[in-house]
Amino acid sequence: MEVQLTEEQAKQLAANAINASKPMGMGWLHYTPTSYTLEDAARCISDRGINIDYFEGRMVKLYVRRNGDMYSFNDGEPRGDYQSWCVEYPTYQALIDSVLEVT
Repeated sequence: MEVQLTEEQAKQLAANAINASKPMGMGWLHYTPTSYTLEDAARCISDRGINIDYFEGRMVKLYVRRNGDMYSFNDGEPRGDYQSWCVEYPTYQALIDSVLEVT
């Protein structure tokens, strides 16, 4: 699945995934209950895409390829035992919809 996102939408998508994620295992040692901002999430975005394994203890596991303003998502469905954000956003489409304007 491929979607066009602005830089701000990409940051918001990363922040939404981070904030919806929970700490797992040793991640509890690095976990602080807080709500992360777009600026916090921006450090996970590069010209190559969005790459978040763990974020301050939270198990995010979000990898999205980027080509300009196009972002390519995995064709499979996220797994709750791996991508902990999928409790709040059960599909990649739900995560994408969380940042797209509804018209």
